[in-house]
Amino acid sequence: MVEKFEVGKTYRYTGEIGNYSPFTGMHIALDDAKIIVSGNPLVCTYSESEDSFDDTPRVGFKGMRHEHDGWAFQSRWHMFEEIEETKEAREETKMVKFEVGKKYRYTGSTWDKFDFTKIGINEGDAEYIASGKPLTVEVVYRDTQVKFKEFENPWSFLSTMLERFEEVVSPALSYTERQAQWVKDNNIVHGSKVRLLRSYEPNEEGYVTEYPYSGKKTTKHPIGQVFRVCYDDPHGGIVLAPTYDDFECDIGNYFPYFVLEKVADDTPVYGEPVAPPTKSVKEFEAGKWYVCHLTKRPADWNPSGKMDALLDGKPHKCVFGKTHIAEFEGMAQQGDGGWSFWRDLDYFEEVPAPTTNVDWQKKYTELKRKAIAMLSAYGDASKSFTEELESL
Repeated sequence: MVEKFEVGKTYRYTGEIGNYSPFTGMHIALDDAKIIVSGNPLVCTYSESEDSFDDTPRVGFKGMRHEHDGWAFQSRWHMFEEIEETKEAREETKMVKFEVGKKYRYTGSTWDKFDFTKIGINEGDAEYIASGKPLTVEVVYRDTQVKFKEFENPWSFLSTMLERFEEVVSPALSYTERQAQWVKDNNIVHGSKVRLLRSYEPNEEGYVTEYPYSGKKTTKHPIGQVFRVCYDDPHGGIVLAPTYDDFECDIGNYFPYFVLEKVADDTPVYGEPVAPPTKSVKEFEAGKWYVCHLTKRPADWNPSGKMDALLDGKPHKCVFGKTHIAEFEGMAQQGDGGWSFWRDLDYFEEVPAPTTNVDWQKKYTELKRKAIAMLSAYGDASKSFTEELESL
């Protein structure tokens, strides 16, 4: 039984461990009460004289919010005993090491503002620090002197004060928060056009929806194609539709934002009807450049998609041409005389060769997108390589 608490000595609570009601019942703060009944050694940091006006001297223990002004335990002194100083009690508390750009907060008592004013910190700043609000480090002069962004002046702290600072770690953003930021950054609205880059794994990056997409369901939303945004659901993802009518939007599929990229408003949309250009091609010639205005694979094209490179709405160089037969640079070769476009010549337009001023960043992005789209067909076998590409 303790008859008198002394600063620097170590004590132990002998009552029921974990039961903080004897102290909260005396209006002692819950977090401080939990420290008292934790069963851990209690190092006395404050002990009021016995001639206290209410005959119940106040006591504070290390780690409590009120360790420097203490609480009156009334008749509970008999529930403590002094113990030998343990290794844990002797272990020196680590001082925080401030780093520029990081945030910290003071974890001591609000009454510590008076300790701050005693070392020359003005009253307004002292009160702000003691409140526990986050402080951003702007300059570190030495281990104990720091300039916070929130204050005009730098301040020097005692080492005992630095023991009560802790780094404020920002919680990781949820999928919903990250999607909202992507929608804002890309100005995604009803009718925006986006390209589907790849499939995704169940629960990837925290995305969970009742409409899972396996990567195989590509009939309605083929990878690499452009679709309109119907709306963004904060929890379900981005709803896409191949056409613009309300019915298609109602039955559109949900996709996580990280498998989409916004494209220009004039980019052709998958499945959208197009009119033949006013100047259509009569026959192909090697060395010339052509744009195909189709956005959906016709029934007579190669069913495995080897001709689909022409559906991106960009100029393609003809490397072999004879009437309605042609081969184009950058797409699979037929190997037996070229691909036949006899039904679709009206949708090809001859255009000037692209300028030599290549946008390498855009070209790199396009190549990366195509590589990811191709790898997605191999499933888990290419997952690690796909992740490497996405990180570039």
